[in-house]
Amino acid sequence: MKKYINIMVLGLMISACTSISVRKGTTISILEDVTETDFVSRPNAQSIQSLFNLDKEPWSSVKFRHGIISSLIHNKRFDISLNGENALFGNELIRISKIKSFKASVDSILSLSYSDKPHNSSSIFTPIVDELKILQKDSLSSTRLYVFSDLQENNSEWFSVHQYNDFKLLKTNPEKVKDLFLEHTSGLIQASNIKIIVVYQPQTIKQDKVFALMRKVYTLVFDELGIDIEFIAHLN
Repeated sequence: MKKYINIMVLGLMISACTSISVRKGTTISILEDVTETDFVSRPNAQSIQSLFNLDKEPWSSVKFRHGIISSLIHNKRFDISLNGENALFGNELIRISKIKSFKASVDSILSLSYSDKPHNSSSIFTPIVDELKILQKDSLSSTRLYVFSDLQENNSEWFSVHQYNDFKLLKTNPEKVKDLFLEHTSGLIQASNIKIIVVYQPQTIKQDKVFALMRKVYTLVFDELGIDIEFIAHLN
């Protein structure tokens, strides 16, 4: 009987370890548009920290990525992570220390983002596609990409809201603009574990109208790609 009980206990422990090991991790990626200085919605450290839910699930794996959107083709990306651990065999005090270190790194990265100078032009869509290509390599984690931007594409090579003909096309034929954007999504695949959240709050009627047009195009593009997208004014 004692041997049978020991086997049962061992089986339960293995089962618990298995359930923990396959638990989905959380990835939060931030792309911050620094081409304008008057954006109302900016990444807030406290709001971002709450997205990891480490207070309720301290043993889960989490990853944080951050990058800026500017006139530069390649911008630096920060990437930090905290590996998941087994609560049955882990040291709670050590885990708390690791979580504090992870949160401090997130705070530090977010504070660094404001040191970048604004730029007069930018490609918004290309950095988003590039980031999605990286994020889609992890098909197990629950991944959210937060884009803090007005989405006003200003790429002289293929589309700019500041060029008369492009803006006219945006207003009269968003489907054609969608097709133009889709031409620059090579390598993207459908990803049910990824969600894009665009965070922007217009301050003028003109900004609101342009954003509504770009929102329409982005919705069409990512609906066709099979990637969820949502638009919010600010993080809670």
